[in-house]
Amino acid sequence: MNAFSLLSRLFTLEKHRIASAIPYAHIEHIGSSAVYGLKGSGNIDIALQVLQQEQRKATDALTRLGYLEKQALFPGLSSFHQNLQDPMGGMRKYNVHLLPEGHREWQRFLRFRNCLRASSDACRQYEEIKK
Repeated sequence: MNAFSLLSRLFTLEKHRIASAIPYAHIEHIGSSAVYGLKGSGNIDIALQVLQQEQRKATDALTRLGYLEKQALFPGLSSFHQNLQDPMGGMRKYNVHLLPEGHREWQRFLRFRNCLRASSDACRQYEEIKK
Protein backbone atom coordinates (compact mmCIF):
# COMPACT_ATOMS: atom_id res chain seq x y z
CA MET A 1 0.00 0.00 0.00
CA ASN A 2 1.45 3.40 -0.96
CA ALA A 3 1.58 6.31 1.50
CA PHE A 4 -1.39 8.15 -0.02
CA SER A 5 -3.59 5.04 0.09
CA LEU A 6 -2.61 4.42 3.71
CA LEU A 7 -3.29 8.03 4.75
CA SER A 8 -6.62 8.03 2.90
CA ARG A 9 -7.62 4.79 4.63
CA LEU A 10 -6.59 6.15 8.05
CA PHE A 11 -8.57 9.35 7.39
CA THR A 12 -11.64 7.30 6.46
CA LEU A 13 -11.39 5.25 9.65
CA GLU A 14 -11.05 8.38 11.79
CA LYS A 15 -13.84 10.12 9.87
CA HIS A 16 -16.18 7.25 10.78
CA ARG A 17 -15.09 7.39 14.42
CA ILE A 18 -15.69 11.15 14.56
CA ALA A 19 -18.99 10.88 12.65
CA SER A 20 -20.27 8.35 15.16
CA ALA A 21 -19.72 10.93 17.92
CA ILE A 22 -20.66 14.02 15.87
CA PRO A 23 -23.16 12.81 13.25
CA TYR A 24 -24.23 16.37 12.38
CA ALA A 25 -20.69 17.41 11.28
CA HIS A 26 -19.48 17.87 7.72
CA ILE A 27 -16.05 16.19 7.68
CA GLU A 28 -13.32 16.75 5.07
CA HIS A 29 -9.76 15.51 4.62
CA ILE A 30 -7.44 18.49 4.16
CA GLY A 31 -3.69 19.14 4.24
CA SER A 32 -0.89 17.41 2.38
CA SER A 33 -2.08 13.91 3.30
CA ALA A 34 -5.25 14.59 1.27
CA VAL A 35 -3.28 15.15 -1.95
CA TYR A 36 -1.86 12.26 -3.98
CA GLY A 37 1.91 12.53 -4.45
CA LEU A 38 2.40 15.51 -2.15
CA LYS A 39 5.18 15.08 0.38
CA GLY A 40 4.23 15.95 3.90
CA SER A 41 4.73 15.21 7.56
CA GLY A 42 2.41 12.21 7.53
CA ASN A 43 -0.01 13.94 9.90
CA ILE A 44 -3.67 13.66 9.01
CA ASP A 45 -5.54 16.99 8.94
CA ILE A 46 -9.30 16.97 9.23
CA ALA A 47 -11.75 19.87 8.93
CA LEU A 48 -15.11 19.65 10.69
CA GLN A 49 -17.96 22.06 10.07
CA VAL A 50 -20.95 22.29 12.40
CA LEU A 51 -23.72 24.78 13.05
CA GLN A 52 -22.60 27.58 15.39
CA GLN A 53 -24.98 26.36 18.12
CA GLU A 54 -23.45 22.84 17.89
CA GLN A 55 -19.83 23.93 18.30
CA ARG A 56 -19.64 23.43 22.10
CA LYS A 57 -21.28 20.00 21.79
CA ALA A 58 -18.81 19.03 19.04
CA THR A 59 -15.88 20.25 21.18
CA ASP A 60 -17.07 18.07 24.05
CA ALA A 61 -17.43 15.07 21.73
CA LEU A 62 -13.89 15.50 20.36
CA THR A 63 -12.58 15.68 23.93
CA ARG A 64 -14.40 12.44 24.77
CA LEU A 65 -12.72 10.86 21.72
CA GLY A 66 -9.35 11.77 23.25
CA TYR A 67 -8.55 14.91 21.29
CA LEU A 68 -6.72 17.69 23.11
CA GLU A 69 -7.60 21.29 22.32
CA LYS A 70 -4.70 23.45 21.17
CA GLN A 71 -4.27 27.06 20.15
CA ALA A 72 -6.34 27.79 17.07
CA LEU A 73 -4.88 29.16 13.85
CA PHE A 74 -7.71 31.65 13.26
CA PRO A 75 -10.43 33.39 15.30
CA GLY A 76 -13.60 31.30 15.43
CA LEU A 77 -11.67 28.09 14.71
CA SER A 78 -11.07 25.43 17.35
CA SER A 79 -8.09 23.12 16.85
CA PHE A 80 -7.41 19.73 18.39
CA HIS A 81 -4.79 17.02 18.12
CA GLN A 82 -4.34 13.41 19.08
CA ASN A 83 -1.72 10.75 18.49
CA LEU A 84 -3.23 7.40 17.54
CA GLN A 85 -1.66 4.00 16.99
CA ASP A 86 -0.62 3.57 13.38
CA PRO A 87 -1.25 0.12 11.85
CA MET A 88 2.20 0.38 10.23
CA GLY A 89 3.79 0.82 13.67
CA GLY A 90 4.35 3.78 15.92
CA MET A 91 2.01 6.69 16.37
CA ARG A 92 0.42 9.10 13.91
CA LYS A 93 -0.74 12.65 14.67
CA TYR A 94 -4.27 13.70 13.77
CA ASN A 95 -5.16 17.41 13.67
CA VAL A 96 -8.81 18.42 13.70
CA HIS A 97 -9.98 21.94 12.84
CA LEU A 98 -13.53 22.65 14.01
CA LEU A 99 -15.33 25.53 12.33
CA PRO A 100 -18.85 26.90 12.58
CA GLU A 101 -20.92 26.86 9.40
CA GLY A 102 -20.18 29.93 7.28
CA HIS A 103 -16.64 30.47 8.61
CA ARG A 104 -14.46 31.79 5.77
CA GLU A 105 -11.60 29.39 6.54
CA TRP A 106 -13.78 26.38 5.64
CA GLN A 107 -13.86 27.39 1.98
CA ARG A 108 -10.18 28.34 2.06
CA PHE A 109 -9.21 24.91 3.39
CA LEU A 110 -11.19 23.20 0.63
CA ARG A 111 -10.08 25.54 -2.18
CA PHE A 112 -6.43 25.11 -1.22
CA ARG A 113 -6.73 21.31 -1.06
CA ASN A 114 -8.56 21.23 -4.40
CA CYS A 115 -5.98 23.52 -6.01
CA LEU A 116 -3.18 21.17 -4.91
CA ARG A 117 -5.12 18.14 -6.16
CA ALA A 118 -5.58 19.79 -9.57
CA SER A 119 -2.09 21.22 -10.16
CA SER A 120 1.27 19.49 -9.99
CA ASP A 121 2.89 22.94 -10.29
CA ALA A 122 1.03 24.13 -7.18
CA CYS A 123 2.19 20.96 -5.38
CA ARG A 124 5.83 21.63 -6.30
CA GLN A 125 5.57 25.24 -5.13
CA TYR A 126 3.93 24.15 -1.87
CA GLU A 127 6.64 21.53 -1.24
CA GLU A 128 9.31 24.20 -1.77
CA ILE A 129 7.65 26.51 0.74
CA LYS A 130 7.32 23.70 3.29
CA LYS A 131 11.06 22.77 3.14
